[in-house]
Amino acid sequence: MRDPHFDDADLSIADILRRWPETIPVIIGQDMLCFGCLVGLFQVIDDACAKSRGWCG
Repeated sequence: MRDPHFDDADLSIADILRRWPETIPVIIGQDMLCFGCLVGLFQVIDDACAKSRGWCG
């Protein structure tokens, strides 16, 4: 199994935050409440962005 890459579409928010903790202030700063959210265990970044204020696109 290969190491995950930051832009893997299948990585959950929880996996991203666990693997790259330096992303925590960025996500919080964008009013994305993924940090500590139970949905973040399963939700991928594209889904989180769609529910956010358009930060990702």
